[in-house]
Amino acid sequence: MKAPPPAHKGVRTVPENSTMIGRKEDVAVVATAFLQAAARALHACDLAGFVRCLADAVGVYERNPSCAQAPTSHLRDVQVYIRSARLLYEALGRPADDLMRLDQRAEALRQSIH
Repeated sequence: MKAPPPAHKGVRTVPENSTMIGRKEDVAVVATAFLQAAARALHACDLAGFVRCLADAVGVYERNPSCAQAPTSHLRDVQVYIRSARLLYEALGRPADDLMRLDQRAEALRQSIH
């Protein structure tokens, strides 16, 4: 099994010539790497980095929408992180508009697959 790409900086995109099954697995690996990077950013109290990693995870699925419905998809997990971040921002009195828009983007992807 391939090791996940490095967090955030230098994360590779899914190769265009990969098989569809391989592509879905690659997308899941990249999305997982962004979720892990988001968790590390949150642990380091880097809220901007946390949100940036979540946005990158949504972007992976926006660029590969057919992968959002794969059994290996982490789109639902990404949404849980986004919604948790919104609650955190609201509790801290920070504006959560970017997170609301990010949640809408993720939800649009989920709706398009149902």
